[in-house]
Amino acid sequence: MTDHQSLSERFAAIRYIGDMIPTGGRGAPVAPPTYIGEERGVPKFAYSAEHPVPDPASGYARFLTDENGAHVLRPAVVINSLGAEATGIEAAIFAGQEELGVTLPGIFLNADDYSDADLEGIAKKSLKKDNSQYTPETLAQALRFDLESAHASTWTTPHRHVDTYIRHAVIDGQQIWANPGSEVYSIIAQASQGRADLLFRYFPNSALMGFWLSSVAPRRHKLARALSSTVQGYDAHEVVYGATKGDVLGGITSTTGMRRNAKTLELEPAAASKKTAPSAVGLGLVPTSPVTKAFSCSAILRRSSISLTHLRHLSVPGNPEASTQIADVLAWMGVYGLLATASEGFYRSGCDLVTGSENSSLTLIGRDGTETPWDVSVEDAAEGFRAAYAKLPEELRFAEPIKAGYPETIVAARADTLVAESNTAEEE
Repeated sequence: MTDHQSLSERFAAIRYIGDMIPTGGRGAPVAPPTYIGEERGVPKFAYSAEHPVPDPASGYARFLTDENGAHVLRPAVVINSLGAEATGIEAAIFAGQEELGVTLPGIFLNADDYSDADLEGIAKKSLKKDNSQYTPETLAQALRFDLESAHASTWTTPHRHVDTYIRHAVIDGQQIWANPGSEVYSIIAQASQGRADLLFRYFPNSALMGFWLSSVAPRRHKLARALSSTVQGYDAHEVVYGATKGDVLGGITSTTGMRRNAKTLELEPAAASKKTAPSAVGLGLVPTSPVTKAFSCSAILRRSSISLTHLRHLSVPGNPEASTQIADVLAWMGVYGLLATASEGFYRSGCDLVTGSENSSLTLIGRDGTETPWDVSVEDAAEGFRAAYAKLPEELRFAEPIKAGYPETIVAARADTLVAESNTAEEE
């Protein structure tokens, strides 16, 4: 339970360890995220050949050592990255507004300024550039769906309030970054560690997760993450898979050529070549070489921390007490996000995890390194947040959400992308 005393005044950090167990059972193969590799078709993983191994006897808080006190090193692989964790935590915080008892601030994009006729006009321009299955009407509908379903905001864009989608969003007919005299431009340009009144009131997730205004700005503000979280598989061993795509008729000879008609989309005969092989249109048997697709791990842990020391460095000019008040609200927000995402362990196909209760824990880290077990539920975290927020003076409370629109340049680029993806013309 919570006692509502200041966390940031008493402790240096909060640590969370989540014992992640595959739904197939501990040690069952899981598929990590893949990255661009040197060889086409061969996935690349964030894999370390040697990494310290957590000790289950310590609740995974310590690492195994040998008789000489040196760390035991075994392979490890990243299951969910720092950025992916941040995205999930921010989404959980935003989804929990009702439980947290607040309306969260930010800049939120919508397509309200675009009529159906506007989108059809943009669609017609894109369709002049390439062959496509789209008509102006259907492309306009696809555009509206994409713009509205993206829910683009400072809570969802990769770079938060300094993302290109945000800086070039349209307010009152002008892109924010093309209007230096506007209030919203000023807020984004000044929000920083030393102007936490702006950063916290308008972009609290940036204050917690960090940001970098790195270019085309009067000041290049940068703030490190206070909340860091990753999911790592330890003592990781490769699991190799191979597959052959079947054919319901038993196969189509590769000496037969066929293609889709660019205008009618009908499948029709063509001169045999590599580009007109049956496999090019999804027919025939397609074998693949066995490659590493998954890893079996003795332990998969979600290791997270919230630096209260870092949060205390957020400052408001002329108000020294604000640092602790803001730090406490953000700390509770982070704890809520961590616990709310503990039940969201489906990361991708072949990687579905649950959080085991026995070895999962929160710990308060004292300024002298002492560790205090902390029994807090997601409901307790919401209560702690509400109590900390209630202590804020009116001038530090969250600002009203800001509505903005998409610039036509981005909408047109999205239309071009949809057309290119549906291109039915035969490749040269």
